[in-house]
Formats: sequence, structure tokens, C-alpha cells
Amino acid sequence: MFNKWRFRASALIVSLSLMAISTTVDAAMTPLSADPVFLTPDVLKAQSLDMADMNGDGMLDIIVGCYNEPNMVYVNVLGDFTEYTTWQSSESDYTLSVALANISSSLPDLFVGNSIEQNNRLYSNSQGGLSRTADWNSSDSRWTNVVLPFDFDGDGYIDIFCGGTGENVIYANEGGTLTSEPYWLSPNRIETRAAAIAELDGDGEYYLAVGNIGQNRIYRISDGLPEDEAVWTSPDWLSTYSLDFGDYDADGDLDLLVGNLDAQDQVFANVDGDFGEAAVWTSNESSATRSIRWSDFAEDGYPDIAVATFRSQVNAVYSNSNGSIEKSPSWTSEDAANSTSMLCGDIDGNGSADLAVANQDGYVVAYLSLLHSAPFVTQTTPEDGDTGVSRVGQISIRLYDYDGDIDIDSVDLLVNGQSVSFSVTTSTDGSTIQY
Repeated sequence: MFNKWRFRASALIVSLSLMAISTTVDAAMTPLSADPVFLTPDVLKAQSLDMADMNGDGMLDIIVGCYNEPNMVYVNVLGDFTEYTTWQSSESDYTLSVALANISSSLPDLFVGNSIEQNNRLYSNSQGGLSRTADWNSSDSRWTNVVLPFDFDGDGYIDIFCGGTGENVIYANEGGTLTSEPYWLSPNRIETRAAAIAELDGDGEYYLAVGNIGQNRIYRISDGLPEDEAVWTSPDWLSTYSLDFGDYDADGDLDLLVGNLDAQDQVFANVDGDFGEAAVWTSNESSATRSIRWSDFAEDGYPDIAVATFRSQVNAVYSNSNGSIEKSPSWTSEDAANSTSMLCGDIDGNGSADLAVANQDGYVVAYLSLLHSAPFVTQTTPEDGDTGVSRVGQISIRLYDYDGDIDIDSVDLLVNGQSVSFSVTTSTDGSTIQY
């Protein structure tokens, strides 16, 4: 049976070489594998991605918001997500954004933002896991593009901001229960696609940034609500799909990263709470950016810029060296897909930031950090030649470094859950290793 399976050689070589080369990676370059590791076994219409430890085992699990199909949760078991689809929603909504937040307990609940004039929903988390049927539904039907949990009124309970087509709204959390109707609506009808919140100038007040089809804006939060008038408005009229705050120059102030569709991505520097009239950095590329994040992949104290792109474009990372961000990316993915959402986090347990990306009509994949020895690495590949519509089997590879000496001590290969023997030809000298 084993001879029916043929590996993507580059993916396997990347997996097998992670531990062997981790101590020699040049930190000046982006230390990520360029070939993706497949995290989920299912082809999904993924639109949104979140990660959290859903079951208290210390590992980041994956939550995927899907369009016109059930939303999914995949549990991380020693780096393997492929055999542990523990939850899917009963509803198949037109979901565009998902977010985890502790709404009613110490466990993360799942808030789902839906489009096409659907109700937004909440799936509560108990010791038995998420409820499969939503136990909270908004009374209003709207088009939600982005969901942002935050305690706006400072009462110790997480509220929910929803940005979308029409008014932006906030659902208040009153003692662990969300109001079914918004307790705040924005004074203007806008097309919001992104949102981020942060304390910006050391005064203890928080500010809400919204990315729009049009001009982006930042609002001070006062008396538990965003103020009507923006404290900053971007100089450009663009289609912004993603925002993130991060300190790119290590001056102690959070700067604004802007991801634009079919336009250059931007950084606006924070100078005592003022973001100025021009971007301090723009990318050379005008990509179809759908998600953008700060993350210090090189672990040098300066966050790099990760970009996930749509329209079958490659994903990319712009390296930040001592506060100077390169204009063209030094790292790009080997694959090109319709990426819709991205998060940075430690997926494989080696203490370094990995890159997780959700793809529309594709898989959720990861680009793993090469900086440190991982206690395990999992590679799951579709059957050779598979279009992603159907699969007849599953391959899982597990690597172990028991003593932390950067050598692989054990490798397990499972085909459809059955352990098999195999050999690997290395990419360095062509020698063969039998397992």
C-alpha cells in the first residue's frame, strides 16, 4: 500500500531538516520554511482564522470561519490537527469573521460575524466544549466583515465590536451575557473591513482603529464608547482589509500597519499619539493583501511584517532590521493561493512564531519557524495529484528530538493511521536513511 503514496519531496525535506538546521539559521533573514505544512485535512471555504488553547493542554488549536458551510475547530495534538476535528457548527452561515473571547466564563467562547444580512452568533464554551448550536443570536441582521472583542466600558466583561457594511456596532456584555441589540452604533455608515485596538500614547486611554473602503480612522474610546470624531484620518483613499499595531522601531509607541487590496501596504509611525500625514514605509508591491501582521520572526526585538494575499499570489514577509523595513520581501512562500486570513503563533511548541494561513477553497497551512529545535513536527499531505475536492487517505509524519541535541531521534510515518517503514533521501548529500 505504501507505494501508492508519493510525497511532495520539498515538504518532506523541510520537515526532516527543521531540527538539523535550526542552529545555523541566519537571524537576519526570515527564518520560516517556505514550503507549507498542511494543518487541516479538509478543503474549506475559509474566510477567518483564530487560534487559542481550547482544551487547556497548552497547545494552540485552530478555529476556522467558513463561508456557506459549518465553522470548524481543529484540536492541536502534539502538532497534529488532521485527525482531531472536534467541533463544527450546526449552522452553515456566510461567515466572514470569527473571534474567541471569554464572554461568560474563563473558557474561550466563539463569536461569529456573518454577512448577507444574517444574524451574528455566539457559541458558548463549557467543560464539554463549544455548543454546536448557537446559544446567542443578535436580534439585528447585518453584514459583518470584522469582529473585535474588547472590554470597552471597563466593567471586566468582554464586549464585541462588529465592523461591516453600514453602521459599525458594539454588543455590550452585561454580567456575562451579550445584549441581543447593539448598545452602540457608529454615527456614520461606512464600509469597514478591519479593526484593531491599543493604548497609543501612554495616557491609559485606548483607541479604536478601523480600516475602511475609503479613509481609515482612529477613534479615542471615552466613557466606554468610541468618540464620534476621529483623532486621525488616513491621507489615502484605499481598500484596507487588515490592520495591526506593533512597535516597529522599538521606541515604546505602537505604530499602525495597514494592509491594502491592490495597493501598497503601509506603516504609519506613532509619534506621541500622532500618526502623521504620510506613511513612513510602503511596500514596493501592490498585492491583493487580505491579512497583515507584525511578528518578530528573527527574535531580534524588531517585528517583521507578514502578508497573506488573495488571487493566487504568494504570501510574504518583509524583514525588519533595527527599525528599517525592507521594501521588497526577502521571504515568500513556495505556494500561491487565495489566502484570506493569517495569524502568528507557536504552533509546533518550539517557542518561536510560526505563520498560519487560511485559504479559500483550500487548506489551512503553516510556515514553521526554523530558529529552534521543535519537540515535534507534523507534515500532512494530500494524495499526489489530488485537486483538494476528495481524499482517499492521509499521511502523517512525526519527528522527535527527545534529548534536545538538534538531532532527530525518531521518525514515525502513518498512512491512514497505520505505521509503516520508509526511507528518505536527504537533500544535502543524496544519502538514504531507513526508518
